[in-house]
Amino acid sequence: MGIAGERLRAIRRVAVICIIVSLSVTALIGIATLLGGNFGDVQGRIMLTTLVIGTFGVLALADLAVAGRRFEWCGYVGILAGSVGLVMGLYLVWSDAEPSEAFWKSFGVATVLAASLAHANLLLLLGERRRPVVRTTLWITVGLITVLAGMIIALIATDGDIGTEIYARVLGTVAILDVLGTIVVPVISRFLRDESSPSSHAGLVVALPADLSGRLGTLAAERAMPTDAFVIKILEDLAGTHR
Repeated sequence: MGIAGERLRAIRRVAVICIIVSLSVTALIGIATLLGGNFGDVQGRIMLTTLVIGTFGVLALADLAVAGRRFEWCGYVGILAGSVGLVMGLYLVWSDAEPSEAFWKSFGVATVLAASLAHANLLLLLGERRRPVVRTTLWITVGLITVLAGMIIALIATDGDIGTEIYARVLGTVAILDVLGTIVVPVISRFLRDESSPSSHAGLVVALPADLSGRLGTLAAERAMPTDAFVIKILEDLAGTHR
């Protein structure tokens, strides 16, 4: 934690505020365009711009959720993919040139990657949970997200030529299991919380100042972990760095 942790949280807070402000501004512009009378080419492009910024802005918020946590690198990859998709989407909206087929495919791939990574990052908020059933179900679902993204990208890359009936059936099955896992993982993690503390640590009792205890409780709540389990993890990580 310390200064680096505080700085990271400050950066994340600023990024979230900037995204929310940009979404709010684009929403107001979209509303003003709809209520402004004549609806022509420019107004249509403004509405599409609002849609593009809103979509990738929401994905970025999901990616920022894992900032400062164990799998924050996945959030950064998601933000990178979303940024590429955003720039390409705005180009498609405002360029008068006819995009090439390769450009359309690249935009489709970037969008699939951005959406899949945002989906995975929301689930990875539970990546520090210790219950075996929670961890197993989580990683199965993340694997399904990866497989589904790969199958969709394969369809884009081959212009749908790979999309046989069997392929479509497998794709549909993976998508259904993906949705099921997305629902089940948060539910079971809610009911199967981590044990308060391993018995090997039961002999040590430390009294913390009230302000420090409150801060640790807040950080633990942000990670959906019991406070004592969160403190144990910090101590284990600290002990590991001094081996």
